[in-house]
Amino acid sequence: MTENAPVVSELCDICRTIDFATYFQPPVEGEPATKNGVGGLHYKSRELGLRADLGEKKASCAFCRLVYAATDVFPRSERAAITVSSVLCGTSRTEDGVKSTSAYYMHVLINLNGSRTSTFIQLLADSAHLLGLRSDFLARIPRQDTFDMRQALEWIEKCKIEHGSLCDTLEGDTDGAIPTPQPDGLLAIDLLNMCICHMPEGSEYAALSYCWPKKAYLTLLKENRAALFELGALEENMSNLPGTIQDAISCTKELKIRYLWIDALCIVQDDVDQKGDQLRQMDRVYNCASLTLVCAYPVPHNTDDPCSGFPGYNRPDARRVREVQTVKGLRLMAASPDVDDSIQRTRWYTRCWTFQEGLLSRRLLYFTPRQVYFQCSCNVYCEDTVGEDISPSTHVSPGNTVWNTKSRNPANTETGHWGEWALSRKPLGGVMSMLLNYEYALSAYTYREVSYASDMLNAFDGIKAVLSDAMQTDFWQGIPEKIFPQALCWQLRGSYRRRRLWPADGLPSEPLFASWTWAGWESSVNLNDYMSIQMYRTEAEFYIINDDAIATRLAVEPEWESMQNQRAHPLVIKAFLPNIVPRHMVDASSKAWRNARTLGVWTTSASFILDGTHHVLTTAYNHEKLWRDSTNFAIKDQYGDTAGSMLLPKTYFEDFGADWVKREFILISRSLPLESQITHFDEKLYDRKKGWCCLNVMMISRTGEYTAFRAGMGILHKEAWVKAKPMTTFVKLM
Repeated sequence: MTENAPVVSELCDICRTIDFATYFQPPVEGEPATKNGVGGLHYKSRELGLRADLGEKKASCAFCRLVYAATDVFPRSERAAITVSSVLCGTSRTEDGVKSTSAYYMHVLINLNGSRTSTFIQLLADSAHLLGLRSDFLARIPRQDTFDMRQALEWIEKCKIEHGSLCDTLEGDTDGAIPTPQPDGLLAIDLLNMCICHMPEGSEYAALSYCWPKKAYLTLLKENRAALFELGALEENMSNLPGTIQDAISCTKELKIRYLWIDALCIVQDDVDQKGDQLRQMDRVYNCASLTLVCAYPVPHNTDDPCSGFPGYNRPDARRVREVQTVKGLRLMAASPDVDDSIQRTRWYTRCWTFQEGLLSRRLLYFTPRQVYFQCSCNVYCEDTVGEDISPSTHVSPGNTVWNTKSRNPANTETGHWGEWALSRKPLGGVMSMLLNYEYALSAYTYREVSYASDMLNAFDGIKAVLSDAMQTDFWQGIPEKIFPQALCWQLRGSYRRRRLWPADGLPSEPLFASWTWAGWESSVNLNDYMSIQMYRTEAEFYIINDDAIATRLAVEPEWESMQNQRAHPLVIKAFLPNIVPRHMVDASSKAWRNARTLGVWTTSASFILDGTHHVLTTAYNHEKLWRDSTNFAIKDQYGDTAGSMLLPKTYFEDFGADWVKREFILISRSLPLESQITHFDEKLYDRKKGWCCLNVMMISRTGEYTAFRAGMGILHKEAWVKAKPMTTFVKLM
């Protein structure tokens, strides 16, 4: 119990009338309930008043004090209305999958002018006997000084012994999954000899996932490589390492794992070839690690990461202290968030590199300021909730402390990936599955940041490698070849600024990536939201061109279908691309091709007018919520009618210095319109019910007779395209 807590028998007039025991027990048959937004049932809902009211009573009411502490979450407001109810947190199952006992939490709803968030209050396990309950899902008070590493050893051992093949691979025990190959030429820290070594293939090792500090520290370089391979070299250099790496070394020793992989010490930072080879196998490095140690804590925006050590590992942290109150004889505690929610406001969560590392890891041990979490493909274990005896087949309700978004158990369809996406090498059967998996990866990845702009594609390599296996396709500049026409239809969600180097004392560099790839823009992106591209036909031929001016035609699915059923004659294409090699002769991962960034497109082009008219997608679909930096502008035909629309910067016409512009568009693909409230053109003039009428077009800006850059993507009706008398064209997108 925290200091200055009120006398346990004291409750306010409202709380005195609440039968707290019933909130942690199953509802009686026929008990009324209300549904939340995701189908969960709430029983015994009770309004407590505003948070400010609870604040006034917290000195005299034990439960008001507890709820006030529990609602100290972001965003917080004293004007928020507080309501409590009873909700299911999990249903234990027997080995044959039959439902058995259920556990309940007290749900606390925080409602501020219709904006809702929630938290929970748990019953402590030492009060379970009073209500005849099992201890699963109930609370326990963690050590308030530092984490007991013996607990981590128990969690890891339990996972290895009881979960078997479910946690042996990234995919779990999944039919058809492609096993992860072992990393090649891996260097590691030998914790027995305290030096860098060539790790024996197949050895057990741990990996560290963390954010680099701004301050320079000891890293592996060509000049010190030999010295750091000497016995005891790291022991002598411990003071030259940041606290996080020191803690990772100590922690891994306590876990009795001999080898530890840390990027700063296991990649030769100034050896371009070795570094490139290692970065391209990040999927293997983290997937094959027996355990990934995660160091996650909040860092104020625009502040350098201190990299000072694992929270709660070897130094006390006040955030580990729990609010506990005894209410009507029951010991209650404010619940902790689930592991995903717990890390969302940490620097680790916002970085592209660490996002990839978390996805690729089979087992993770998260050190957060509040507590330590262990996550595998079956369970989440943590310090303050009893969960060690929860079966992998147990139903766990979304949002409670031991909810696991990585759950891969096929027997538990209720738990796995509620609103989440999981990375897997399991083969994806169709184009639609490929699109959805790529869409999820792209949206989540581009939401995050890199410290060095040039790393935007490097930090995606691990995810790309897994998706490449699952989709059975190569990637070009982060875009999958099989669904290339679809994947080109990404939309910017943020600024329309090209990704460059921006030195503090000089001019910005040339764009680091091509305009046609999402990596070329400083923005998060989404796919398949603005443009319905689930059902599509390819309307162009695509060629990737390397730095030696050698080209190959991309193998997209489905095969190219021109509106005129005409393909470019080989002699015509040869005039633009004299050196074309068959696709099967090209290794996309080879040095000659992996950085190819020029995209040749044989298609048709036509011009349309943009005059600044805003086109409303529909009154029910507010695009400004998704694309806050954009306006949906009408694309006008020759008669001034709205033939299509596209998203562009709000300041597009101000930046262009004109009230209207005539712009060139090239045809990429066409889509079958789905049942949707989105309307991209004037449906009084252009009938959306005509099959395959939505043309996905790219607006381009010419930089030469045959070169251009992408300026945006839009949708046009096919009848408007035909009326515009499109011409065949070849363009190189830079």
